[in-house]
Amino acid sequence: RLQSHTLARFRQVRCPALIVQGLDDDTVHWKSAARIQAGIQGGHSGAAAELAYFEPAGHVILHGPAGQPVVRLILKFLEDSCIL
Repeated sequence: RLQSHTLARFRQVRCPALIVQGLDDDTVHWKSAARIQAGIQGGHSGAAAELAYFEPAGHVILHGPAGQPVVRLILKFLEDSCIL
């Protein structure tokens, strides 16, 4: 439900985005991440949106086996984006 209220706002994103989704998430369907990515990339700003799927990785992705790989990906993304 939340995505239906926020999807149009993704077009307003102006900075690079990293979307991380667990394929075993029983709360958020994995296809939602692709919708978010498409919303960001379809915006007027032309912002880049990188999407990464992890498995096994449930809803609380950082507390599972994918936690360390996700953190490494986030740090690399921040370094590559000149944010750090």
